[in-house]
Amino acid sequence: MKPFFSLALSLLALAAVAAPEMLLEHDFAKINGGKPYDLLLPADRQPFACRVPFAAGQELLIRFPYRDGAELTAISAEALYESAGIVRIQQLGEQGEWRDLATADQFRFRFALPVRTRALRVLFSEITNRDHDTLQFHQFKVEGRGLGPKQENNGLLALSCDAPDSVFDLSPWYRPDRLPEIAAAVTNPDAEPRTFTVRGEFRHYAGGVAETAEPALLRLGPGETGHYRLAMRGKQPGPYIGVVTVSDATGPRARQALIVGLRDPEIAAGNRAPEPFRSPAARRGETVPAWPELLERRGALWASDISHCIGGRRTPDEHYFAKVAADGAELAMAITSYHDFEPLPGVYNFEWADRMVAMAGRNRMGLEFGLWHWDFDGPSQFWLKSELRRGLDGGTSSGWLGIPSLFSEKFTRHAQRAAEVLVQRYRDCPEIQLWSLHPYGVVDHDTTDIYDTNPEALAAFHRMLAQKYGSVTALNRAYGSAYASFDEVPVPESRSDRLLREGRAARAVTVVDRSARWRDWLDFYHARTVWFRDRIARIVRRHDPKRALSGINASGGVGDAHGQLRSLAETGGFYGDQGLNITHYFRRFLAQRRYGLPLRHEDIAPIKVGRGVTAATMTERCNWDVFQAAMLGLRHFNFVFSCWTDNEFYRTVFANGRIRQLIRDAARLEGDFIPAGLHHSFLSDAAVGNYRYRSISVYRWWLMNALYTAMLQNGELFEPFSDAAGIGALTKMKLLIDDGSPVVAPAFAAELERFVRNGGRAVLTARSGEYLEDENAPSHALLRRLGYAGTLTERDPGNAALTFADRRIFSETRQLTVNNYTPLTVPEGGRAVATLPDGRPGAVLWPCGRGEVLLLAGNPGPNDEIALKESVSPDGKAHTNTIWQQAEPKLVKEFAPLLRDLTRWSGIAPEYRLSGSCYSAMRSGPNERLLCIFNPGEQAERPVLTLPAAARPATLAGITLISETCLGEYTAEQLRNGVRLPEIPAGRFLAVRLLH
Repeated sequence: MKPFFSLALSLLALAAVAAPEMLLEHDFAKINGGKPYDLLLPADRQPFACRVPFAAGQELLIRFPYRDGAELTAISAEALYESAGIVRIQQLGEQGEWRDLATADQFRFRFALPVRTRALRVLFSEITNRDHDTLQFHQFKVEGRGLGPKQENNGLLALSCDAPDSVFDLSPWYRPDRLPEIAAAVTNPDAEPRTFTVRGEFRHYAGGVAETAEPALLRLGPGETGHYRLAMRGKQPGPYIGVVTVSDATGPRARQALIVGLRDPEIAAGNRAPEPFRSPAARRGETVPAWPELLERRGALWASDISHCIGGRRTPDEHYFAKVAADGAELAMAITSYHDFEPLPGVYNFEWADRMVAMAGRNRMGLEFGLWHWDFDGPSQFWLKSELRRGLDGGTSSGWLGIPSLFSEKFTRHAQRAAEVLVQRYRDCPEIQLWSLHPYGVVDHDTTDIYDTNPEALAAFHRMLAQKYGSVTALNRAYGSAYASFDEVPVPESRSDRLLREGRAARAVTVVDRSARWRDWLDFYHARTVWFRDRIARIVRRHDPKRALSGINASGGVGDAHGQLRSLAETGGFYGDQGLNITHYFRRFLAQRRYGLPLRHEDIAPIKVGRGVTAATMTERCNWDVFQAAMLGLRHFNFVFSCWTDNEFYRTVFANGRIRQLIRDAARLEGDFIPAGLHHSFLSDAAVGNYRYRSISVYRWWLMNALYTAMLQNGELFEPFSDAAGIGALTKMKLLIDDGSPVVAPAFAAELERFVRNGGRAVLTARSGEYLEDENAPSHALLRRLGYAGTLTERDPGNAALTFADRRIFSETRQLTVNNYTPLTVPEGGRAVATLPDGRPGAVLWPCGRGEVLLLAGNPGPNDEIALKESVSPDGKAHTNTIWQQAEPKLVKEFAPLLRDLTRWSGIAPEYRLSGSCYSAMRSGPNERLLCIFNPGEQAERPVLTLPAAARPATLAGITLISETCLGEYTAEQLRNGVRLPEIPAGRFLAVRLLH
């Protein structure tokens, strides 16, 4: 028994030996509430991130906190996001030299003989760019043992700064005692005396050493504290990270950092502009073209985004600029965070911005430059913590909802000044070709939620009410309330939110809230968002009249969308919807057609396998995005999450000169729209259902997307209309369809009546124009003006199927689902053309002047938002996802034949016909047409293209992602009779160029 007992003890002893602790040397910049933070951290504390994105080489230092170092047999770590093709590991020798140990293709080493060392250095090269991120490591593992007792470093080092907010103001004269200073307290934690070497340096917040201080030796007994003073000598304004390292004979034992700021108070206060930056392009004598000239010259701007990989201490390697410039990029989208540009009050991070402009200039690239989000974690700008937006309960939120209040004077002042100093410093740099200054600082380009009970918001709301009503008596009369003063009026809760709390989802989804108190709040809140957005834009315009504004983009239907769009049009902006893969057609076309705004594209979904797409769908996604970009006529193509390692999108789309030229050619042509209009009211979007500033009624969202997808399926795009925007174009239409918008502008109602009485045809629903914009109660004024006198009070919020019997109009449409419906009566001189399931009229037609009105009993298509809101089962998420995936396709299936019937009924002749079920849209110029086609089906198609009115011969060419082929020369008669096009595989794009 004795040998077995000894072996068991040996195994227990081995198991009891813990792996040695590892300390990783980090290099990151944190605001951290103005408090110090450690840079020498245990390996399991947080992932190690190599600082520079897109870098060719990086390194990691690992230290072992034991008196005599450690003896190692193996070490490994798992890579996050990116990987390195070559990993080289070195050990620290006794003389402080680095000796090579091994090289591998991943961070995984097992040593043939035990390695004794105090530190390891790991060098990484051939770093991938698969995920548009930095190389990071976690799950560190080491085998071996520490040598000697472990060093306890808790309490060894403490940094402090006694300046308010850690900010020091520059004076007009040199006064060293007024410059940034950090105090370091060093306390010996050991049981015996120690001699510590203390080294200090100031680093730029953007990275790199700004100043190095003289080291000091501190001889301290056990528990004794010594002091070190790190003082800055220079006078260049900016944010700096003071770094202090304490070492003994074994090496570094503690390293802490603390942010401080050197501020020019005259610049911060707006009394003086910052010194202009002289960039490489400026030194070469280049100039800045006006943005219309830039678009005319290039057709479409080709850009690569690095915004998700920059800011603070993250400055991309020059390799990025060289790579994307060689592959066709003209612009880099470089938009840092507000908190990284102004990490301390009035202290601006010009060092980072200087480097970005200089790198772009050296590589002869342009920049889309600006400020993006206020961070979602704190906020990092601790001096703005009290300025956050507050909800109905008076509390602040986190994440996207945890942003500053637009009514905070302090926040808005800092936001405006930050935008202004950026433009002032770089306006003479030709590298900068677009300004992108998101005033709200959230990724959806808009502020969040709809409530704000911040004290400044409440005070402003009460002032607005006093100005509007004059007396509390008048307000009480409008509200049906009994307030004693304006200060008692709370921020109201929407009817939809109240109904949802009560569990009445169907009513919450369909309710139209036009109560006086809710309208007052919306008008108040929306006015502020427009003011703030416009204010930022006009600050740019005051200092730079040439460049376009890209990024200050209103999400259509949200807030005072028309106010936002008018501001963009007046200040030289682009309109951009994130997610080219998403079918935001109505909003894009409205901005383009009614407001004359050029379109930009940010593809929000990362186009890489595993994030946004799979290996099976990647090729389809590439084809879909090119179809969208060409069909829309984008003037700014921006590849977000740029990555090129094993990336099909980068290779076949972004770096493809033929595709780049195709999209530029498409942008120079005009989109073809038939003389039919679709009206979707943005006024209604803010009044119907569960409205938030970031989102509208889900059904209305599905509705406007599905209607235009059905138009693409038919190859017939309608002109977009919303409220009074560009309403004069209605005179050129033959048909106008309203999608059931319950709130409409009076100008739209008047123009629609004039349109119909002059011979136009209108298709409306029982919900169309229930309210005019200035009404609190439904008057149904729109339908009354057009001659409908029947009752409209009976209402069912659910779905019902209309059955069409009139084959003269509805040759393809047999049934149509409607929702939120009202049984109709037949107007004098009219007739029923469809019935509800109970036999009552579900659609009626009557003459009005020289035109006709077709009225549907309810809004078109099923309203699956009700099921979405009621999905509360344990597996509700899966059910919710199913509803989202199926809702729009269901609507498209119903809408496509209906739209074909209605255009034929209106006598609209198609410009072209394309057989089969592919999506298509035409763009035209004087002697050229471009037909964009995409096959969304599961089978290949070989469609026939017919041009019924062709009067000239044409040469046809076919363009795909992989080739451009001449399809032949055709006479006008052949074009009228039809031309068979090449086969289009499922999920593939084909552009057909017709040259006359």
